[in-house]
Amino acid sequence: MAFEQIYGEHTGENLARIVYDCLNRNNLCEKLQCATADNATNNNTMVESLSAILRMEANIIWDYKTHHVRCLAHIINIVIGDFLKGMLSMSCDTMSQEFQNICANGSDSCDWT
Repeated sequence: MAFEQIYGEHTGENLARIVYDCLNRNNLCEKLQCATADNATNNNTMVESLSAILRMEANIIWDYKTHHVRCLAHIINIVIGDFLKGMLSMSCDTMSQEFQNICANGSDSCDWT
């Protein structure tokens, strides 16, 4: 849609103003369905502020609680990163035993022979 330079801090309020101005400039305010962003706190503030701006300046009711979609790829990246950190902290023997326990509890796809 646009690449905008951000002047000042990357606060949710500043980001909301930039998003709104871009939507408005392209006549897209009424067509906004959802906002997808990672889990950064300023993005939570951004969608809440965007909802307020849309209501005040465009008379559009846009519920940020139902229309803020967290980026699944980002969430999966965080989960996998934490999993791998845990794996790196295990010894090879402990890791092998953990996988054998998983396979012993019902997975037919593990072959340890």
